[in-house]
Order: sequence, then C-alpha cells, then structure tokens
Amino acid sequence: MSQLEFIALRERPEIKEAAAQWFRSKWGVPKEAYLECMEEYLSGKTENGWYLCLDGGKVIGGMGVIENDFHERKDPAPNVCAVFTAAGAGMKSTIKDMADSLSFWGVAKIYKLGFGVAAVNWESISENKLKKIEKATDSAAQKILKKHGRVKPGLKARGFFYLMRILHKHGWNKRDIKYWKEKGWDKKKRPWK
Repeated sequence: MSQLEFIALRERPEIKEAAAQWFRSKWGVPKEAYLECMEEYLSGKTENGWYLCLDGGKVIGGMGVIENDFHERKDPAPNVCAVFTAAGAGMKSTIKDMADSLSFWGVAKIYKLGFGVAAVNWESISENKLKKIEKATDSAAQKILKKHGRVKPGLKARGFFYLMRILHKHGWNKRDIKYWKEKGWDKKKRPWK
C-alpha cells in the first residue's frame, strides 16, 4: 500500500522540474511559466506557493497559489490555480484540506468548487458536464467580483495575525521580522486595510 505525502515545494525543491512537467501535462500551460512561478516561490520573492500530493514520490495532485492564474484579469489576486487530483484521490477531502489551509493563511473568503468529471483530459468531458462546470464557475466569478475589495478576514485570521505579530516583535525569525517591518505590520499597518 502506498503512502500519500502532502508537501510544499520548498520542502523538496529538487522535484521542481517534475512538478512543472506534471502541471503542464494537466493544463497545457507551458512548463516554463510554471517554472518561473515556482522559482519566485523557492527564492523567497513571494510567499504564494506550490503544494503537491505525492504517491511514492510521484506527483499525483497539486495546486499553486499565485498572483495570476495565467489569465488577463490582474485585479482578483492571489489565485489558487491548477488544482488537480488524480483518480482515486478524494476530491471533497482535497478541497476541504485546501480551504482549511487557505483559511489558516488568512485568506478571508474561499469559494469551493469541485467537479467529478470521470475523464482523463478536458476534451473527453461530456458536453453536459462542461455546461454545468461553466455555469457554476460563472456564478462563482460573479460572487467574487461582487465582493472584490470588500472582504475582511474573520476573527480566526485576525487572531492568528496578532499572535504572529507578538512573536515577531520579540524576535523569532530574522527573515520574517524583516518582511513584517517592510510591510509595516509590526506597527499600525494591517494586511487587510
């Protein structure tokens, strides 16, 4: 029986090439675009990250949290992009785990969409299923646009922020302290204002 492992790419940067190739194979976006975003994450230029599910060291699922999901609209950011689970990997539990993590990271509003497509590629999804997916994603997009710029983090996210602020004021991690000072979060500024 195989062991599933959930990791951030920073934990295993040596699999960057394999991860980029896996995402490319699922979505058709050039491998170089994934590599560029992954390198920004690995080098510390951004905290928007890449997360993978491994089965015996082989990538079977993943997602990226990036500024832009390779689309024209730049204003709704960050985006969760390229979420994909392979056959047998539970969609509902994967979505719940991702939503829990995003909430813990301070994402104020999370829209969850999951579709069991019973297909190995986009072209083999039935026309009826594609219409349902399009209708649901259009509806979610309208909700997102309606609330854009007016979503505030909940009590849990604010509580974690203030806890982390105390830790950073008293010295915890030099890199994080520097980042918090650059953002002004150690003073009066808040990420949600």
